[in-house]
Amino acid sequence: MSKKLKKKHFKAIEEIMENFDFEWCADAMKATNWKWGFDKTSPTVHELKHSARKKLHEVIEKDLWRVSSGGLTVTYDKKQKSEEYPFVLELTFGKEWSTW
Repeated sequence: MSKKLKKKHFKAIEEIMENFDFEWCADAMKATNWKWGFDKTSPTVHELKHSARKKLHEVIEKDLWRVSSGGLTVTYDKKQKSEEYPFVLELTFGKEWSTW
C-alpha cells in the first residue's frame, strides 16, 4: 500500500538532502573503486543524489523500515522520535545524516 508523503516527510527529506555530504560519498566510492551499473563506473554526485532521494521517498511511501542498494541505506523508524519529527529518517554510507 502506497503512503502519501506529508509536509513533515518532505521537510525531513530536504534536510537530509541539504546536509548529507554527497561529494564525500562520491569521492569515497571512487577511491575504493566502488562501481555501479552495467557500465561499471563509480556514481557521480548527481546519480547519488537521485538514488538517495528515490530511496527516501520509497521507504516512506511503501512504509518500509529500510531500503538499501548501491552503498546507500535509508532507514525510517516511526517508533523513535527526534526533536523536530515524530519519526527518524536516516541516510547512511559510512557517514550519515539523520533527523535525530
